[in-house]
Amino acid sequence: MQDLILGMRILVIFCAASGYLFGQLFFGDFAWHATIAGVFGTLAGSLGGKFGMGRKENAYIVVVFCVLAIIGVIFDAYNYYTNSHAPGNYFGWFLKGPFIASLLVIGIYCYKKSPNKSLKNGTPESGAP
Repeated sequence: MQDLILGMRILVIFCAASGYLFGQLFFGDFAWHATIAGVFGTLAGSLGGKFGMGRKENAYIVVVFCVLAIIGVIFDAYNYYTNSHAPGNYFGWFLKGPFIASLLVIGIYCYKKSPNKSLKNGTPESGAP
């Protein structure tokens, strides 16, 4: 399972960095929704490993990054279908679908695998030493 998550993290980082962030530089077309998808997708893929499974707060951070990246993709699709007048309205869902699915799996996996104990001031909240 760790190898599958690692592959999904690599896919997310690649799609976010090359597709959303570098694509804006390459085509010279800035879009805030693509920037949100790219930045938060890169952060979610980068932090979805040991950091995301370290503490419950870290898992929440990764989950929020995954959700924000998915929201960026949704707004990107909305912008494409409402403003693009290209015939066929080709959006490239064969790339966006695995990106969204990988973000969902990374977020759920980090949330499920993080320990339930939360540290407060360096000690567990349960009162155990």
